Amino acid sequence: MIMKTILTLLMLVAGCNIFTENVFSQVKKKPAAATKKPVVAQSSIKPKPKATAIKKPSPVVKPKPPVAKIKPAPETKPAVQLVKPAEVVTLTTREKQMIDEINMLRSNPSAYAGYVNQFLQKFQSDDDTKQAAKELTALLKTLKPLPPLVVNEDMYKDAREYGSLMAQKNIFEHSNLPYNENLSLGYKEIRDAVIDLLIDNGIPTRGHRKNLLATNIKFVAVYELPGKIKDIPYCYVQEFK
Repeated sequence: MIMKTILTLLMLVAGCNIFTENVFSQVKKKPAAATKKPVVAQSSIKPKPKATAIKKPSPVVKPKPPVAKIKPAPETKPAVQLVKPAEVVTLTTREKQMIDEINMLRSNPSAYAGYVNQFLQKFQSDDDTKQAAKELTALLKTLKPLPPLVVNEDMYKDAREYGSLMAQKNIFEHSNLPYNENLSLGYKEIRDAVIDLLIDNGIPTRGHRKNLLATNIKFVAVYELPGKIKDIPYCYVQEFK
């Protein structure tokens, strides 16, 4: 009886020791609380898309429209010629002779004085003409040679146009052209017409003489009118500039 009691106590003591060791070991070696991952329903997880290189779209090339072949327009000639061809001015033989006579006077004035005396004898001039001629010859002998004049085509056209107007209207008077102008009437011989203008009897200013002997002019034009003016033939228009 006593023995059973002792055995029972021993067993109780041993059991207490075992229990104490187990508790001690569990307190000493208590592991960290495990964290539980949230459980996500498998159906709600979407797979990540794979990264792919983004290609730029190639430019759209529009087809070129077909080029239509244009036929050249046929050449057409204008019905009216807008630009007149340049007029070729041709002086008559007598017009050229008068210009040559004027330049001979200018190139050697002193020698030309001899022709003035011949003119006075030829036409049996009156006293007033002789006095004007004497004055002229004295002037010519003192003058130095003057440069010759050059024919100007535009001036010739103007002289011809005005001369035609005088012939049409049967008048003998000076124009409004922007030149120094001489008019001669009634002398068939070219030299006689030039000397008559040089003597310039009846013209107090001697304007015709001054035009022929001017030192500041370069150009000349002479036009001889066809037919008669006031029933007198051999009408000339002289222009100087």
